[in-house]
Order: sequence, then structure tokens, then C-alpha cells
Amino acid sequence: MLTTLLHALLLSAPTPAPDASPDPQAELSEAEPSEAEAETKPSEAETESDPGARADAGGDAATEPAPSAPDPSGPDGAIEADAPLIDDSPPEPRPVRFALGVLGGGGYGWLLAPSGMLALRFAVFGKHWRWSLRGGWLPPVRVQAQADPSVRARIDGVMVAMRGCGLIHAGPIEFPLCGGLEGGAARARTLASAASPDARTIPYFGLELGPGITYSPIPRIGLCFEVKALVPILSSGLALSGVSVVDKFPVGVRALAGVELRLP
Repeated sequence: MLTTLLHALLLSAPTPAPDASPDPQAELSEAEPSEAEAETKPSEAETESDPGARADAGGDAATEPAPSAPDPSGPDGAIEADAPLIDDSPPEPRPVRFALGVLGGGGYGWLLAPSGMLALRFAVFGKHWRWSLRGGWLPPVRVQAQADPSVRARIDGVMVAMRGCGLIHAGPIEFPLCGGLEGGAARARTLASAASPDARTIPYFGLELGPGITYSPIPRIGLCFEVKALVPILSSGLALSGVSVVDKFPVGVRALAGVELRLP
């Protein structure tokens, strides 16, 4: 019975906790790094003295920083707006253009009588110059000999002119200053009532000089007006049935207006 009681007391007694004191040998092993770690880790003094060594102290696990995005701001810190591109290349030369025109008008010239004129014109022009070739018809006019009023004649003519111009621009308006050569012939014949019918041809060659103005409301259309002086170089009078009908003229004048189609 005594044995049973002692056994019960031993079972009911508290079990002592295991010793939690640190093992000196384990602490020593943890405090001392291994030879491999000592070789790979630089000393504290080397790290402080060498910035490159301090950067490498983290080992191979450290990665390089990702490149930063470009700063959209300008040198002053303000965000620059998309500015339009400025083309510094010289402007392209203006292309050569062509024009076809129809003109009408009248004046006083080598028929020695007020007369009308219808003309077709072909022109080539650039920014500051113009060259044109024109052909025209002078409708018939009737003249009467001053020496003998019974002698009357009907005169019409054809002409061709070539001229060059310098151009001055003011927006859609052009101011051509022109000079050229004009030649042609007038055909004269007496009317049926004349006592002795007769017919002659009068040659003509001379200069034409004068300004003009052209308004172009759209690039393909030009409205033209020009005035010119006619200076004869080769001209002769006309006699029909022995009576002088047309005398040589000293100078003439003509005004024309029209429209032209410009290409391209």
C-alpha cells in the first residue's frame, strides 16, 4: 500500500521544463560566419571606402533599375505642346502655265478709221513674265476719198502680233507692261458704185507698246484689259482708181478686253 501511494505522488508532481538556456557552442557557430561567406562578403571597412563594393554588397540578387520614361516636359519644366513643323527649304519655283484667250475691242490705226477687232491669243507665262502670240481680224470699214467723195472703199484686215511682258502682282491682280511687234495686211476695194472698180492690198508692220491689267478670281480664269499704242515702221497709203483713199498714219491706239482660260 505504501508503494502505491508513493507512485501516485510521483505522477502528480510537476514535470520540470527543459532548460532554455542557450547552448554556447551553438551561439559560437552562429556568430562566426563560414569561410565561404567571409570570402563573398566584403568587410565593412572596404564597403565604406569603396562605393562600388557597397553597391555589390547585396550580391547577385540585386537587379539594375528599370529605365525611366522620357520626361515630356521641356527644359523649363513646362510640358511642350506639339508645335507645327516649319519647312525651311526654299519654295518651289512657280511652274510655267498656259493661257488661251478671246479678246475684242477697237481703236484707230492703220485703216485710218475707227475700227473694231476680234482676236485669239495664246500665252505662256510664269511668275514675273509673259509671252503671247495673237491673231486678229479687223472687220470691214467704209472710207471715202477726201479728194473725190464719189470714190468709196471697203477695207478689212488681218494681223498677227507677238509680244513679251513683265508682270507685277498684287494679290489676284496682275499688271503686265508689254511691248511687241505687229504685222499684217489690209485689203481694200472700191465699192460697186465707183466709176472704175479697183482692189489693193496694204502691208503693215509696226510696234505695239502699252500696259494692261488682269484679274484672276479663280486660278483658271483671267479677265483681261489692255491699252496699246501702235507705231508704224512699214506702212503706206492706198490709192484706188487713181484717187488717194488711205494715207500713212503717224501713230494709232487700240484697246482690247477679254477672258482667258489658264492651264494647268
